[in-house]
Amino acid sequence: PFFHSIQYLLVAWSMQLVERAEREKQLGNPAFFWTESARWFGLNIVIGALLFAALPELVARAGNPTELSMGIVLAAVQLHHFFVDGVIWKLRRATVSQPLMVNLLDSFSPQRTT
Repeated sequence: PFFHSIQYLLVAWSMQLVERAEREKQLGNPAFFWTESARWFGLNIVIGALLFAALPELVARAGNPTELSMGIVLAAVQLHHFFVDGVIWKLRRATVSQPLMVNLLDSFSPQRTT
């Protein structure tokens, strides 16, 4: 699960970065790349800490053992992941697969001004 999560985050980061850069007309801007990547990394750390540390503790305070609370949270995360995969990763659709077919380094090289 850990390595699958890292893979999932890499794909999601790449897609989000390119889509946001295109929307804000920032392709070819290395400063945007680093700023947006730092924001993405920070959000993932904060949300991960809340999800895997604070939430199980909150559930445990309701009178459940910590191990049971963590199991409940992990099961909920896995179910959510299953449904999200089923909805967004329809790679047969061009609107989903097209952002995956870009070279991220080319998108943020200083020569690119599109």
